[in-house]
Amino acid sequence: LGGLAMVGLGLFLRKRRRIYAMVMQGGGIGVIYLASFAAAKLTSVLSPTTALVLMTLLIVPAVALAMLQRAEILAIFGFLGGYAAPVLLSTGSGDYVLLFSYYMVLNIALLGIRKFRLWRWLNLLGATCSCGIMGAWGVLSYQPAMFLSVEPFILGFTVLFLLITLFSVRKKDFSLATPPAMSLSICVPLPSVLFQWRAAEGLSHCLIFSSLRFGVFFLPLALFRRQGAAV
Repeated sequence: LGGLAMVGLGLFLRKRRRIYAMVMQGGGIGVIYLASFAAAKLTSVLSPTTALVLMTLLIVPAVALAMLQRAEILAIFGFLGGYAAPVLLSTGSGDYVLLFSYYMVLNIALLGIRKFRLWRWLNLLGATCSCGIMGAWGVLSYQPAMFLSVEPFILGFTVLFLLITLFSVRKKDFSLATPPAMSLSICVPLPSVLFQWRAAEGLSHCLIFSSLRFGVFFLPLALFRRQGAAV
C-alpha cells in the first residue's frame, strides 16, 4: 500500500515537479518489489512461484508509466526487478531452460520497446543482466550434455541484441559515441563468443572455430553503413 501511494503521488506531481515525481514512482515500484520478495522469502504469505509472477507482472505498469511520461528510469526500475526476480526467488530446482526462456521473453520485450523509444541504458541493462546470469550459470553449472538445450539461447541472445542495435541504425538516431551504445556494441559479440566457447569446449579447437564463425558473422556488419551511421 505504501508503494502504491508513492506511485500515485508521483503521478499526481508529474507535471509540476517532474524529478521528484520520478523518484517517488521509482521508489514506489521498488517498495512493491521488496514487499513481494519479503512475502515469499521471509514469510509464507506468497509462494515463490506466485511472487515471481507478481514481480514479473510489475514490469507492465512500470513500462506503461515510463512510456506515458517518457521516463527511461521507470522502465529501468521495472526491468531490473524483472531480471532480479528469478535469482532472488530461486528454489534451487536447477531448471535452466525455464530461467533462460524467462530472460528471452524479457529481451523480446526490450526489442518491442525499441520500436517506440530509444532507451540506450535500458538496452544496456538487459544485455548486462543477461550476460551476467548466463555467464555465472555457465561457469558454475554447465555440463557438455546440455549443449543442444543451451545453444538456442546463445543464438537468441546474439540475434535479439543485434537487432536492437541495427534497428537503432535504421531509425537514424543511434550514436556509438555514447557510453551505453559503445558498451552495447561490445556486449553482443564478445560474450557471444565466450558463451559459445564454453558451450562447445568439449570439441576440438572450439575457441578457434567459435571465434572464426562469429567473426565471419559480425565482419559484414562492421562494414555496414546507412545514412552516415555505422555499426
